[in-house]
Parts: sequence; C-alpha cells; structure tokens
Amino acid sequence: MTKLIHDDHPAVRWALYLIAIVVVVTALDLLEDIVAPLTLALVVGIVLAPLADMLERIGVPPAVTALLSLVFALTGVAALVLLVQPFVGDLLTRGSSFWFEARDTIRSMQSILTGLTEVTKEVTEAIAPGDTPAQGADMAEQVELPTVTDALLYAPAFAAQTLVFAGSLFFFLLSRHQLYQWGAKLPGPVSVEGLQKAEYRVSRYFIAVTTINAVFGVLVAAALMAIGMPSAWLWGLCAFLMNFILYLGPLITAGVLIVAGMMVFDGAMSFAPAAIYVTLNMCEGQFVTPTVLGRHMRVNPLLLFLSLIFWLWLWGPIGGFVAIPLIVWAMAVHQERHHGHEQVDPAYLTEEERAARDGDAPVSETQGDQAAPPL
Repeated sequence: MTKLIHDDHPAVRWALYLIAIVVVVTALDLLEDIVAPLTLALVVGIVLAPLADMLERIGVPPAVTALLSLVFALTGVAALVLLVQPFVGDLLTRGSSFWFEARDTIRSMQSILTGLTEVTKEVTEAIAPGDTPAQGADMAEQVELPTVTDALLYAPAFAAQTLVFAGSLFFFLLSRHQLYQWGAKLPGPVSVEGLQKAEYRVSRYFIAVTTINAVFGVLVAAALMAIGMPSAWLWGLCAFLMNFILYLGPLITAGVLIVAGMMVFDGAMSFAPAAIYVTLNMCEGQFVTPTVLGRHMRVNPLLLFLSLIFWLWLWGPIGGFVAIPLIVWAMAVHQERHHGHEQVDPAYLTEEERAARDGDAPVSETQGDQAAPPL
C-alpha cells in the first residue's frame, strides 16, 4: 500500500478522492447551522460586490460600505418576508379547502374508472389485512403538529444563524480584496483578476435573472388578473420567487396552480391558470433568458440540475438559493484557470487595480506619442 501511494497509483488516487468527497459532504451536513448561513453570506456578498465597489469609488470608507451593503441585504430580506407573509397566511387559512377540493377531485376521478375502489380495497387487504381505514385515521390523528413551544425553542438557533450570516457578510465585504489576494497565492493559476472576474459573472448573472424573474412575475400576475384569478399579485410574487429554483420551482408552482384553478373555476377553465403560467415560463426559458444572458453565461443544464438537487438535499431552501450562483462561480474560476489571458471588464476594476494591471512604470511623452493610435 505504501508503494502504491508513493507511486501515485490511479486506483489509490481515486479512492482518496472518494474518501475526501464523503468526508466533505458529511462535514457540510453536520455543520449545516454554521456553514449554510456562511455560504449564503458569501453568495450575497458576491452579488452585492458591484454596489460596494460603486460606493468605494465615490469615496465611502470600506467599513461604511460594508455596513451599508449589509443593511441593504437585511432590508431586502425583511421586505421579502413582509411580502410573502400574506401569501403564506392565505395558504394556511385555505389549507383545509385545498385538501377537501383535492379529495373531491380524487373521488370524482375514481368514480370514472369502474371497480377502481374495489380493486384498491382488495389489494390493501391482501398487503395488510389487519389495517382498516379507521386505524389509518387513528394513525393520522397521532401526528403532532409544531407548537408555539417548538417555535420558541428554535428561535435561539435561528438568531445564531442570522448572526453568522450578518457577521460573515459584513467582514467579507470589508476584506474581500485581501481575501482574493490571499486566494491568488494558493497553488493554481488563478489570479486576483480571475477571482474578480468570477465575482463579476455571478453578480451579473444574479442581477439579470432577478430582472427576468421580476418581469415574469408581473406578466403572470397580469395574466391571472385578466382571467379573474383571486390574489393574482400574490401568485405573481410566488412565480417570481419560485423561478429562482430552476426546474423544480416552476413544476411546483404549476401543480399548485392546478389545484387553485379547480377551487376557483369550473370545467376546462380550471386548468387555465396553470396553462398560462406554463406558457409564459416556456417563453421565458426558451427565448428571454438565453437572449439576455448570452452564450458566455450558459452552463450545462445537467450540471445545473445536479447542483440544484445536491444543495437542496443538503441544506434545503438555503441550498436551493446558493446552488446556481455557486456553479456559475465555479465554472468562471475553472474557465479562468484554463484561459488566464482573458481580461476583466475595465469598468469593474478600481483605480488601484487598473493601475496594477497596467503597470506602475510611468510612460514618457515620447513613448506616449508613439503609442497613441492614429486619429
């Protein structure tokens, strides 16, 4: 075994890679309360980097810039919670109505197929002859719902995660340039400009996607309002938020709209809300998003899907939010490692970074005249 490791045998190398992956995933799962808000803070900090750079260019001190960016992020989260709260409250209030409507729909579908109930009963008795519907109802009644005490017990953990998020975001924005310089010294051909370019791509991607999703949510709300769907603006807000979760978000929204359409409309009109949503989502996904983001921002759909599934499984909603920015950042860093000659957008660099990139040596007037392009 020692000789295999010393000779860098491929089988040993891949076994070590596998062990390292298992250890890292296990650590991420066990340290979710700390690593998840920390990762979320880094992603939000990368998204807010252009805002911090703009404030620094106009002379705002770095500490004040980090504090203002933190306040902006927390204000956005609070505003989002206030906007979502009526929608969630309405869903909780109408939860029983949704259940009864779904139950009636299922019963009507069962009545269409002759003998379906009898066949289901025979199969159930054959699999578990001792279980009866009454026993199943008793088991359902034994399920305990979360109480106010549970919420109070979870409050300290939530406060700690919020503190980790706020502190990590503040200090990342305060010292991200130093962190990039430190990261550029690690083994590998990634430079400070390469890390800044990856940051710029993630920020541009998030801003573009947010704009697209906002317009998409407004169109969904307007279309549902036109057909008489109650709380159309709340459905537009739901479409805006769920569209950040690729593939799964639109699928869940379409399913919920089918149930809601059955509650509001009758006949074929019941499927109109879901049909409108799916049509607008297909137009957005096939035409609008590729046009706005461009070819250089495209990522392999399989990588996007696998990243989304992995982070959702690992961290839930937080994982779903950070999955796409992380894969975009990783792809940008990977591209920079193999194409280090590409330059960062000059508009994104600060004066010091632009001077460091161009060189500190002064240029004489003669050299400047020779280097000047012809008019």
